Amino acid sequence: MTSPLQGVVTPTQFESYKADNTSYINSRIANLFDPTKATSGFITSAGSPMASGSYFLSDFTPVVATSQYFCTNVRTIAFYDVNEVYIGGSDISYPSQLNNGIFRAPFGSAYVRFSSPLANLTNRNYIFALISNPTKYLNKIWSAFGDSITSQNTWQPNVISQLGMTMYNLGVGGTKVADTSGTDTTAMCRDERIATLQSTTDLTTFLGGTNDWLQDVPLGVISDTVTNTFYGALRSVINKIITRFPTKKLVLLTPPYSKYPNRDGWTDTTGILNNLNLSIADYGNSIITIGRSMGVQVIDLFGLVGWNDINISTFVSDEGGGVRIHPNSDGGIRMAQCVIGGLRATEPI
Repeated sequence: MTSPLQGVVTPTQFESYKADNTSYINSRIANLFDPTKATSGFITSAGSPMASGSYFLSDFTPVVATSQYFCTNVRTIAFYDVNEVYIGGSDISYPSQLNNGIFRAPFGSAYVRFSSPLANLTNRNYIFALISNPTKYLNKIWSAFGDSITSQNTWQPNVISQLGMTMYNLGVGGTKVADTSGTDTTAMCRDERIATLQSTTDLTTFLGGTNDWLQDVPLGVISDTVTNTFYGALRSVINKIITRFPTKKLVLLTPPYSKYPNRDGWTDTTGILNNLNLSIADYGNSIITIGRSMGVQVIDLFGLVGWNDINISTFVSDEGGGVRIHPNSDGGIRMAQCVIGGLRATEPI
């Protein structure tokens, strides 16, 4: 990777960053480095710690990818993803240090570790501060509402690493949007599920429809108000969320391409069409239609993630017998990229 180091600033210039809330909106000038968590050692530019009696090594310090940071007296910097896996770094030519310097956390990073001479730790002569964040989703509260594709949490961490939100995972595996029995308290259209949304929510994402497809829920018509059809239940979900959070952001996501070969009761052995002759794309298109009719943003994961019957094995786990419903880590990255793009297109001002 190319070096994330952006250059050197003077202390006077650094003070201007603290005062300039026009150029550096969401500035947070504070020492992000916790000296009590430092250990003796040295972090190499390959991301591996090594023993050293002259340097200290920071703990994994959270960063927001693509944001700018100010630091002093840094010898080496290493960046890691949400799983603390090394993704790149910079080695400043020994014996130099980066004094009063700026770097930008690279795409995909969630943590940084760095090393500096022990004298800097003893004297507390150390600053490590966020000076500029290009996203205004930072520290926003996100309610991720959905089924197992949400509850399994394969895609949300990548969104968090780029946008810096606090996420509440409100996915419940196996649940439908529709309440076909009239007594299904886990259905997404039910008040019991809507009540789980965080009261301080700034953003709600809705990802449902996979289990409605699998369980042969009829689409109904767009004007439906009953909750035993997909259209009617979806309309109910949207109405309830907007009523509860009239000024907050709601984004609908379409379920990505999935298949369930030889599903019990289905006549289509390939696992594409349910017994109503509907594919998962039909449920996604219903989400697009009703979202447009109600003025709610839709991110069409089905049409954006880039997997289909040719390459689904690359992005979606095989759950036995060729059943592919849940994205693997690569699929989670693809989904996150689509969600990040859609959210940035309507970023708060």
